Amino acid sequence: MFENAEISKEGIWRYNDCIECKVRIVKWHILYGTGDYEDAPDIANDKEIECYYVLQESIQEKGKFPIYRGGFLSMQEAIEDAEKCTFQKIIWSVIAQ
Repeated sequence: MFENAEISKEGIWRYNDCIECKVRIVKWHILYGTGDYEDAPDIANDKEIECYYVLQESIQEKGKFPIYRGGFLSMQEAIEDAEKCTFQKIIWSVIAQ
């Protein structure tokens, strides 16, 4: 889904204190809605807006990022969510722009 997304930030965390996994924050142009007709239109429908998604690398299949969360309207929100989900501080690397 996010194959062409710009990677804004990438980091490392350790699953079970021994398996190193990557996490990425990508910039995307669509804030996906729920798609649920029972939700209000501003929640149910997709919006074209710059936002961020957190992608987590698979523990079993290195290099694949099947788990994603978002969209966040700021990079800081995405960072906080990533660290909340991994229950630890992530070691972030600098991404050249």
